[in-house]
Amino acid sequence: ELLNSNPSFAKALWFVQQYDKVFRIERTLKQSTPDFNEIVKIRNTKERPVLEEIHKEASELITKCAPSGKLYAALQYTLNQWNALTYYLNDGRIPASNNIAERGIKPFVTARKNFLFADTIHGAHMSSIWFSLMISSRMNKLNTEKYLTYVLDQLSSKEEITEDMIDKCLPYSDQLPQYLKV
Repeated sequence: ELLNSNPSFAKALWFVQQYDKVFRIERTLKQSTPDFNEIVKIRNTKERPVLEEIHKEASELITKCAPSGKLYAALQYTLNQWNALTYYLNDGRIPASNNIAERGIKPFVTARKNFLFADTIHGAHMSSIWFSLMISSRMNKLNTEKYLTYVLDQLSSKEEITEDMIDKCLPYSDQLPQYLKV
């Protein structure tokens, strides 16, 4: 009933469903791991027609939307960025979305307000150490929360911290307990 009473919402949902088709194809590609040339062939055979339909619908719908509306803004963005949005079709090495990049910068975006409190050189230095440990723990396939707890436990329980103790706590150390690994 909601879709019948609000046609623009129904059309927005249609766009979401079309993009979902594309991402289902991408999930299949990721699971089957064909070579990059094969990915380009499959994308152009299966995804390009869906994307062309999205472009056609967006081009038609934008003429019927109020320029002050959110749907208009979304359609305008889609059409203005079309070449960038579809560039991945021509290169099998490029992911279909920027989710990897978004996840990579999320800790920094989340902590942005906290950086305001690092108003000393020492505070900024300590923040950089913790972010480095967090990112390095992920790169070394460690559970970040467990790893940071482990580091704090190991280094805070000693009166004097030695180089050897630090080496044992580094995210790539082969002396880390197994339970820290993902």
